[in-house]
Amino acid sequence: MILLFQQQKGNSLVEITLLGNVITAIVGIPFYFISSPGMESVLPLFILGVFQLGIPYLLYVLAIPNVTAIDAVLIPVLEPLLNPLWVFIFAKESPTLFSLLGGGLVLLSVTVRGIIMSKKLTQIDSPSL
Repeated sequence: MILLFQQQKGNSLVEITLLGNVITAIVGIPFYFISSPGMESVLPLFILGVFQLGIPYLLYVLAIPNVTAIDAVLIPVLEPLLNPLWVFIFAKESPTLFSLLGGGLVLLSVTVRGIIMSKKLTQIDSPSL
């Protein structure tokens, strides 16, 4: 999907994202009838929808034209990567070994990529003698 975003020149990324979310909603509607939320859950779900999905999606779509495809893919990886940290901080639940290893692998990959890209940019920017 990120690669398709990068290819869009004339179409609005907001419209494409909205279409993707409408398709997701259509696929998810049958599951609503299996286990629907109670009335006490409607307001929290609405707030989560706006603040956890709506605003981040809008910011993400606005950022897509200004970043590389790999950077655009790595940004959403941060949420699941940081989830064990938030659980540890707020619920005092220790992450498992696999959570730590997975998070470490992602952080290592992002760091190595950043170093490599930085060196490439330095080589391109510095004049050859």
